[in-house]
Amino acid sequence: MRIYVDMDDVLCAYTKGFIEARDNDPTIDYPQRIEGFFQNLEPVEHAVESMNELRFNDALEVYILTAPSTRNPHSYTEKRLWLKSILIMNSLRI
Repeated sequence: MRIYVDMDDVLCAYTKGFIEARDNDPTIDYPQRIEGFFQNLEPVEHAVESMNELRFNDALEVYILTAPSTRNPHSYTEKRLWLKSILIMNSLRI
């Protein structure tokens, strides 16, 4: 069985990061436009452990699926770097 897991608000706390950025600077309409926004998001609680449960199940093919931000040309790279840092820090297989 093939499973696709989204990043935003599934693996990483996108909405929390968005709200915090707007609270810190109310003049920012689109915090996701800020360089580094995606790379610095917190993981969703238990998301890494849940991904490991899926990844270590030999009956499953697990993929991370996410869309880039149209407001941040660095979002592809930042999301990849986020995954790499989280995977290394938490031993998630990719």
